[in-house]
Amino acid sequence: MQIIHLSHKEQVAYSQLCSLAWQSLVDEKELARIATLPDPDPRRWGALSEDGTLAAGLACYDFHAFLQGEAVSNGGIGGVVTHPAYRRQGAIREIFTELLRETHSNGEILSSLYPFSHAFYRKFGYELCDGRVRHTLPLAQLGRLRFEGWARLMTRGDDGAQYEQLYASFAQRYNLMLTTPPQRDSASRFGEPFQDGAFRYNYLIGDGARTLAFARFTRNPHSTMDVQEAFFDGYEGLTALLGFLARFTAEFENIAITLPRGVPLSSLVENPYALKSAPEHSYMVRVTNVPAALALLRPQEPFTVEVCDQFLPENSGVYRVSAEGAQRENAAPDIALSEHALAQLVTGFLSLYQLAARSDVRVNTDPTRIARALCVREPYIMSHF
Repeated sequence: MQIIHLSHKEQVAYSQLCSLAWQSLVDEKELARIATLPDPDPRRWGALSEDGTLAAGLACYDFHAFLQGEAVSNGGIGGVVTHPAYRRQGAIREIFTELLRETHSNGEILSSLYPFSHAFYRKFGYELCDGRVRHTLPLAQLGRLRFEGWARLMTRGDDGAQYEQLYASFAQRYNLMLTTPPQRDSASRFGEPFQDGAFRYNYLIGDGARTLAFARFTRNPHSTMDVQEAFFDGYEGLTALLGFLARFTAEFENIAITLPRGVPLSSLVENPYALKSAPEHSYMVRVTNVPAALALLRPQEPFTVEVCDQFLPENSGVYRVSAEGAQRENAAPDIALSEHALAQLVTGFLSLYQLAARSDVRVNTDPTRIARALCVREPYIMSHF
């Protein structure tokens, strides 16, 4: 098959493929949107059959995410679709082959996606790196947390400067957080909960001159406060957030909230048995530029690592990783790992000790020495791209 960047004509065919797969209409509004895209669009990919039919396609969105406090390129993969007549013929594999080679040569560091099947995307080097935990509990269980500060309901058109500053501070503490807030348009970031029927509430929470937390929540059919977005400034911000939400016991019986996996929620509730917590498993990452990703680890003591990237062999090799960066080196490696394990190492999803349990990881030295040298931040992703 021929792998191409989609022209306007092919993007119409791509939209029709998506319509077939997801039962959505290709209306005039969608056709008008396509006309505004580049022609061809370098971030939209397709596979053409011998007769010129669009057999498969996907989109790669340009984002930046934090990795060890640094903003790095992160290509978000979405809209992966194959025409039923061409399924199981390797069209998507051929697209990913060309896409990842191009992103590697462009110096992009990460690629990420939300999988329909983990096994399917592991074939292309993606691995689970999701640091989110979804908690559900009776809202009254947060009654131990007292909040004495202020809260401001944000509505459409309100100044979002405090929101953006708080988001930036929170995001930089975690690997994989997008560098810009999920609601990019400040004019429409906050809706009108009493007018548009969405009943989506946006609150900034603080104490004195400090902004400590933000929460966006709605009501689901089961009398549950569904917190769709929440971030905070340290432990003080976390307790302010939860203490404020606890005030809504007259309106909601339960709360469902997603938080980073390191948040000690079981220590903050009245009865830990009432807390139901489940890790999320819906975000996968692959490293597209190995030396650039390894350089961000900045270990206190150098070590060597061998990477075997079967799908993107340009990444394979032995690297010396130090506080000065990462360079190829002809030496025996302290650690040997696959591209899957590498993604979990550099994103902080698994520690070196945990990685050693994987069959595709080999540690040839005392792991304690390297573990002490590494200080990798926790991963967290708050929103879909």
